[in-house]
Amino acid sequence: VVSAGTPVPVMLTDISMHGMQLTLPPGAGVLQCSVNAPVVMSDFPETLATFLDGITGTIAWLTEQQCGVKLDDPLPHPAEVIAGFAAM
Repeated sequence: VVSAGTPVPVMLTDISMHGMQLTLPPGAGVLQCSVNAPVVMSDFPETLATFLDGITGTIAWLTEQQCGVKLDDPLPHPAEVIAGFAAM
């Protein structure tokens, strides 16, 4: 994920058509991200990159270890496909 021009490594924890929950590395939530900041999804593993790289959104909430991203546009994939993303 890129936030404010800075790449932030994340792990996809949960996902829906309209948003996602990401786990952040220690300290990233405080140092590199902020609520209402725009983000661009990037550098996901190959199995997810086709579906998620380039998707844009806004950080809706933030803790030291996790953040929620509200997507700018709903994901254009069937619900059953989206449900499998977090398992990849």
